[in-house]
Amino acid sequence: MYAWGSTIHGELGLGGIEDEHVLVPRPLEWFGASSVIEAACAETHSLLLTKDGKVYSCGNNDFGQLGHDQPRKRPHPVTGLDAYQINHVSCGLAHSMALNQWGQIFTWGSDAQGQLGHQLGQVIQATPKILKNLATVHIIQIACGQKHSLALSSGK
Repeated sequence: MYAWGSTIHGELGLGGIEDEHVLVPRPLEWFGASSVIEAACAETHSLLLTKDGKVYSCGNNDFGQLGHDQPRKRPHPVTGLDAYQINHVSCGLAHSMALNQWGQIFTWGSDAQGQLGHQLGQVIQATPKILKNLATVHIIQIACGQKHSLALSSGK
């Protein structure tokens, strides 16, 4: 796995490098790099999905979009998804989504525009929460925009 571009917030997962920008692809030297099957990038954070269904995140965590307690310059496991086999991940500007093997969606991060879909009135959801409104619908694809989210179901 390789990363390049802005690393001001640690979004590349390369660790504590001094450069603000990495101008050429650089290998990600992290124990799980060889098992990554999907990556999602936003402005200041990234999600990495491994072949065993685990999700890791790195970068800015101002709105809880990493799914754990602090910003990280190296990939760190997302809290609360260990019991699930995650199949897909997506990143918005400051929110994140994951889709498990049963077609259920988890969202976390900024909910300033309702992009998490929980109707809780919370501005920040710092840990993944299942999207109950769609819990009985089999979702097959997810996508995040800057401040919005989409889900494609198998039946509609």
